[in-house]
Amino acid sequence: MPRKKQNNAKKSPKKAKASLEEMSQTHGMEQKPKPTTLAQIWGDDGMSRYGTMNEAEYDSFLENSSKSDLQAHANKVGLLPIDNTLILKERLKREFVAHVAKYNAPQEIKQSPVSSESMRILSEGK
Repeated sequence: MPRKKQNNAKKSPKKAKASLEEMSQTHGMEQKPKPTTLAQIWGDDGMSRYGTMNEAEYDSFLENSSKSDLQAHANKVGLLPIDNTLILKERLKREFVAHVAKYNAPQEIKQSPVSSESMRILSEGK
């Protein structure tokens, strides 16, 4: 009896539809980060400590740096330089993300209060 040919072609995975939780909506307003420190009020944009505020640029800097460069950078940032480069990169990355989050604190969006007439109309559907 002849053997069946095996089909080794890989099937492409089915594309999952985006759920509502994954979708985002924009309001079209330009958001300027709210200053959270005195240095930000005086005009500091946070670039002086790491040289960038872009996470992808900082990742490429970490990947392309030697061990001694990473230790010198950690010392400049205020971290204790250690011998294990993987742990040092993780710590530097964590500190960078915290630094960026501190400088890019979102502003509060004020919502207008709902009138009593609107609440009465909305409560009719209960």
